[in-house]
Amino acid sequence: MQRGLHLRLTPAEAARVLVTAGDDPALRAALAALEEDVAASGRAGEIDKAWDPIACALAPEGPAADWPARGVIGGARSLQHDADASWVTHSSPAEVRDVAAFLAALTDPAFRTA
Repeated sequence: MQRGLHLRLTPAEAARVLVTAGDDPALRAALAALEEDVAASGRAGEIDKAWDPIACALAPEGPAADWPARGVIGGARSLQHDADASWVTHSSPAEVRDVAAFLAALTDPAFRTA
């Protein structure tokens, strides 16, 4: 299991990533460049291996789960062609607001029983 890394990108950074969608080598290169960029990596959040149980608790059906529960970890759309190699997704600012509202309304008991 790999680490979970969430990047908060500027519009220009997001454009550089989105243009590589579906081209896995170019996508990996764009992400590697962001991880090496001090400013971009300073806005990143790493959740290590916890992403998997969080995703399973909130969206056990995976990509078929209801929105915005699946977006907490799974994002809104996949960017890579080979999803077995990694899991790279993207959410627009409006979609992030949907996810934030979902999380704000999520109670501790609801999370524990998910």
